[in-house]
Amino acid sequence: MAGYTIRTFRFPEDYQAVYDLWSRAGPGIQLRKSDEPEEIAKKLQRDPDLFLVAEADGRIVGAVMGGFDGRRGLIYHLAVDPLYRGRGIGKALMAEVERRLAAKGCIRAYLLVTQDNAEVIAYYRRLGWEEMPVVTMGKNLPPPAELEQGHAQKGGNMLRVAILTVSDRSYRGERPDLSGPALADQVHRHGWLVAHTEILPDDLSQLRDTLAAWADSGAYDLILTTGGTGLAPRDVTPEATRAVIEREAPGLAEAMRAASLRITPHAMLSRAVAGVRGHTLIINLPGSPQAAVENLEVVAPILPHAVQLLRGSPHAEAGHRHL
Repeated sequence: MAGYTIRTFRFPEDYQAVYDLWSRAGPGIQLRKSDEPEEIAKKLQRDPDLFLVAEADGRIVGAVMGGFDGRRGLIYHLAVDPLYRGRGIGKALMAEVERRLAAKGCIRAYLLVTQDNAEVIAYYRRLGWEEMPVVTMGKNLPPPAELEQGHAQKGGNMLRVAILTVSDRSYRGERPDLSGPALADQVHRHGWLVAHTEILPDDLSQLRDTLAAWADSGAYDLILTTGGTGLAPRDVTPEATRAVIEREAPGLAEAMRAASLRITPHAMLSRAVAGVRGHTLIINLPGSPQAAVENLEVVAPILPHAVQLLRGSPHAEAGHRHL
C-alpha cells in the first residue's frame, strides 16, 4: 500500500492528467463527449466524492469514477498508469469507491465491460464482481434539435420533466436521495420524459439560479422540486421559486395542500408554491418520497393541459371547453 495515496478528484486542476491517463488506458475506456470538461463538471455536482485519483511520485497514476442515483451504484473508467500496475492501486481505488457507495446506502453496484475484454473481466472477478445474465443494449440518440422536432411532430403531448432534489444531507452524500428517483418512476408511469435530475443543497441563491437557468433553457416543460418547503430555517425552496417565477399558479399548490390535509394535519405547514417562468411550469413538492408522489398525483391530470396552454397550442382552448 505504500508509495501512493488516494484522494478525491479536484476539478479543473486534475482534469488534463486524468484525461491523459484514460487516453493511454487501452480499448477498455472509450472516451466520448461525456468525458469532456463541461460534462465532468456536471457529474461532479451530483457525486463529487465518487471521483477518485491515486497519486505517486508527485503525479496522478490512477483514477476511477462512481455514480449513485439513490438506489444503484455505477463504477466506470478505472485506469492505472502502465508503469504503476501490479502495485494494488486499481484494487485500492475500487475498494475506496465501493466503500463510499456503501456509505451512501448503495447495496448493489454495476460496471460495464465489453465481452471481448477477457483480461479485464478476469481482473474484476478477482475483486469479487460477478457477471449478470442480462443483455446490455445501447442507442445513439439524435442531437437536441432533432429531439425537439420529433417532440413537435408528436403534437407536444410528451412532457419534458426536470426533477430537482433539495437537501443538504443528500447533496453531501450523507443520505441517499429517495424522493428524486420516486418522482422519476412516477413521471415515467405517466409516459412523460425525465429529461434531467439533480441534487442541490438548501441554498437560496444556488436554487434560484438553477431554476432560472433550467426554465430559460427551453429544455423542460415542467420542473418538479422536492424538499425544502417546510418551516425549518434552511427550507428556502418556495423563496427561490418565487424569485424566478413570473406568474404564480396558486390553484396547484392549494389543491395539493387540500388533498394532503385529508392524510395528515402536517400539510398545513407546507409552504409549497407553483408558478410559471416563460413556457415552463415549476411546482414545489414535499421532501418525503411518498408525499412527493402523492402530491404529484393530485395535479398530474391537469399538467398536460397546463403545458399546452403555456406552449400556446391550438388544442389548448378546445380542451378548456371540456373543463
